[in-house]
Amino acid sequence: MGCSEPEPVPGVSVSGSIRVDSEPLKFGRITFRPASGTSGPVATSLVEDGQYAIEAEKGPWPGTFRVIVETIPQHIIDLAHGKFEEDRTQEKAPEPMISREFNTDTRLNATVQAEGENIFDFEVKWAPAGR
Repeated sequence: MGCSEPEPVPGVSVSGSIRVDSEPLKFGRITFRPASGTSGPVATSLVEDGQYAIEAEKGPWPGTFRVIVETIPQHIIDLAHGKFEEDRTQEKAPEPMISREFNTDTRLNATVQAEGENIFDFEVKWAPAGR
């Protein structure tokens, strides 16, 4: 009898919405990072017009996850769509950032289930100006 490898734990699909101060997040990223006691991969998705979805093949394993929400600066979105800024001499106001309590110091959590729908909607806030 030979040793058999354990079957890989399948990821599960997750989806939902992100609202910032009651408005859909235009462009951003959501990350599901395993919390202490949960194994499995980190799962990430782009957020567009307040919606995100991660397919099971790239999704988190069942368990508890810390959730991180970040914005994607408009100039990065423009570059991704082939728009290049012609005039770089004008200073622009800094773009708003998501408050640290929803990303670097996140307090958001999600418990991903092996069965059923895993829909997680989050309401976050912009960081105060100058932070």
